[in-house]
Amino acid sequence: MQPPAHASRHRFGFFVTVGFDSIRGILYLLAMPSGAVSSGHSESREKDCLKEGVESFTILLAAHNRLGFLKESLGSVLQQEPKGFQVVVVDDGSDSETREWLREQSELEPCLQVVFAEHQGVAQARQRGLEESGTPWVCILDSDDLLLPGAIKYLADSVGESPEVDFFYVDNRHLLPDGSWEDRSYPQYQSNAAMRRAVFIRPRIPFKHSGTTMKRDTALQIGGYDRSLAIKVDIDLLLRFLSKGLSVKLIPEPLVAFRVHRRSMSSNRFEGIRAWKRLIWKYGPSSSLLKLTFFCWRTGVECAKLAYLYFRLPLAK
Repeated sequence: MQPPAHASRHRFGFFVTVGFDSIRGILYLLAMPSGAVSSGHSESREKDCLKEGVESFTILLAAHNRLGFLKESLGSVLQQEPKGFQVVVVDDGSDSETREWLREQSELEPCLQVVFAEHQGVAQARQRGLEESGTPWVCILDSDDLLLPGAIKYLADSVGESPEVDFFYVDNRHLLPDGSWEDRSYPQYQSNAAMRRAVFIRPRIPFKHSGTTMKRDTALQIGGYDRSLAIKVDIDLLLRFLSKGLSVKLIPEPLVAFRVHRRSMSSNRFEGIRAWKRLIWKYGPSSSLLKLTFFCWRTGVECAKLAYLYFRLPLAK
């Protein structure tokens, strides 16, 4: 009996994944310095800790079409409790149907501010959102992701416990194409240098931008999003926080649900390689040899991810 046509693709994808994991194991110790703590789910939280009110938070979404995802994403934000937080959606030149729906929502929801802009890319849209936000803290949410119930309160409590931190990142929940889900945790690094090195070496970047929560004024003071980048703008911003010695901390709790599909992972891997070269030369080690090594490694990772996209993940409908 002949195997199904797609079987060879899955076998190829399996071998790519195995080889990918083997190489990752070789470099893992470089990326995970001594003292780096692997995150797990948090212990029970202290009840008498200093609380930061949700009114200190803005949830920021940059949207470009994909109305079906946007409806679910914004719905997950508006259903958060308690109320009092703000929501800013920057529409980055979407089609008329998406814009009309956003206009309707802004009239229905007092906490929602919609900014309509020409299509200039995600960096410009998020930068505009930072500037329009009027609260001390801004939480980023991708327009195809979901805030899990209770996320905004958990963020507020975490900020209240560690007000000295400038940038929080969170664990996330992967929603898989077959309807299942799994929680993904990230490491907490004890130094900015260790996390910066991990960004360059780990195949899976040690944070996801959805759910990251930052001090608005601090983000603007260090320049915000780099509008000259078309891709990897989230990594650039994190590296800037790290390189300037600002405080970065993990919230070891899945607060965001991330949809796993082919379009949720950038397929523009060649543009990604160019962006990585720029980031490594800007934020990487002083040694030219190490920079070249990191760049060759990241190029291989991008190519492996491209194969993974093709062989393992379905297109989003």
